[in-house]
Amino acid sequence: HTAAYAELRHNWESRMERQKLLLNNEIATRNILEQMPNVPIIFLSTAAVYGSLSNNKFGSKSLVEENASSEFIESPYAASKLACESYIAAWSHKKKNPWYCLRLVNQIGARTHRGVIVDFLRMIKEKKHIHAADNGNQKKNWVNVKDTANVVLRLLDDNEKVPSGIYHVTSTERWSWRDIVDVMI
Repeated sequence: HTAAYAELRHNWESRMERQKLLLNNEIATRNILEQMPNVPIIFLSTAAVYGSLSNNKFGSKSLVEENASSEFIESPYAASKLACESYIAAWSHKKKNPWYCLRLVNQIGARTHRGVIVDFLRMIKEKKHIHAADNGNQKKNWVNVKDTANVVLRLLDDNEKVPSGIYHVTSTERWSWRDIVDVMI
């Protein structure tokens, strides 16, 4: 399940944007499940289900798995992903089927075509000022898509015996937008 429409910045702009999320995430996920044979289900979710530090009522400097709750979600995209996670868990329990929801942090790779890094490159090419909503200070985790693919392969390896559930796919290194700009310069 890797075809989600994830333009977080545009989720609240129009009803049509929110309708895309409903169709592409929630309804598509349910339709896929209803057609699937009894095989392990791997759903690529998002760390956006944890909300953001600006809405973090725990007062901590980071967001952790225990913080995932509908009350912290700030975008229709994240809400649709959390709904899909719940549906997949319920479906899989009923069918006695292995299931995994991978909550992914910022994915980067050779053919990345959207997101923070692509935005920076576009701004540089257009000779525009590079800006960040949080002034570029908030540090985030980044994971290469190849590492995420390796996680998926590990889940499918019969020798691994990974229990069903929700997993956070992240890295230990945290970079701010300013750090990324420094590397790019």
